[in-house]
Amino acid sequence: MRTLLVSILMFCTFNTYAADGYVEGLGSKTCDEVMTGMEKTEPSQQDVINWTLGYFSGANVAHALHSRRDVTAGSAILADRLMSLVKAKCADRPDYLLSKAVYEVYFELRTAGQ
Repeated sequence: MRTLLVSILMFCTFNTYAADGYVEGLGSKTCDEVMTGMEKTEPSQQDVINWTLGYFSGANVAHALHSRRDVTAGSAILADRLMSLVKAKCADRPDYLLSKAVYEVYFELRTAGQ
């Protein structure tokens, strides 16, 4: 069962960026839709933070299994700071899907060792 779950997580994490159409929920909406929606409280900022933290958690597990070492990208950053990074990425690229913006923030933090 654990192997199946890990395989699914790895498949989803590695393919989210490559196959934007596969993503469900908030991640399948454009940055513009999400940021405009947050101004009207739907989705709430907490919903976006939760989605982002879930993405980071899954990506860390998948990358850790792939690299055979601990991967803790984003773990040292407060949720508010993480949210500001996602908002900045979305402001730069409103046409991005939220999943792509979060992926880029994740990759930047992981590369920087944060």
